[in-house]
Amino acid sequence: MTTERTEGITDSDCLVSGGQSADASDEGVKAGARARIPQPDTRQSEPVPQPPSAASETDTSSDSGEGPTTFKDAVGASLRAMEPTARRWAKTLRPPLFWTEGLPAAGESWLYAKKGEWCRPDSPIRTLALIWQVATLPVRVPTFYLHWLTERPSRLAVFLVVYALLASTSYASWLPWLW
Repeated sequence: MTTERTEGITDSDCLVSGGQSADASDEGVKAGARARIPQPDTRQSEPVPQPPSAASETDTSSDSGEGPTTFKDAVGASLRAMEPTARRWAKTLRPPLFWTEGLPAAGESWLYAKKGEWCRPDSPIRTLALIWQVATLPVRVPTFYLHWLTERPSRLAVFLVVYALLASTSYASWLPWLW
């Protein structure tokens, strides 16, 4: 056994009890550690069924012209057939863009209800649309003017001054005070 020092470490420093070197001891420790780690099960298990791919060999819809063969293909074909109609309906149901589009004037809405090409001229639905245009005027007119007043601060200031002056006179004492 040599006790020669190499950079401060001697061979005797590498010996562990029983006269084995540290390398031999490490191998034993590693082997014991490996024994404690659970190993994956290498037994043969049943194969997991895989879903058919989009281009499976059993799909003959593209070459025979018979149509879709699976439920997913049938639903996809139906949705693709309804897409143009759905897009057209979606465009009519979309409200105007707040930032870039304005609402139509009451006269334009009236003309659209009266002469628009959205239903037959003698249809009862057209009569209901005209009734709707008249029935919603009590809501649409005040909100239109409220929007107009609040669009510019100077308009609102002038309105409040005129309103306060009118409300303080005996002729318009019926006006409620806003403050």
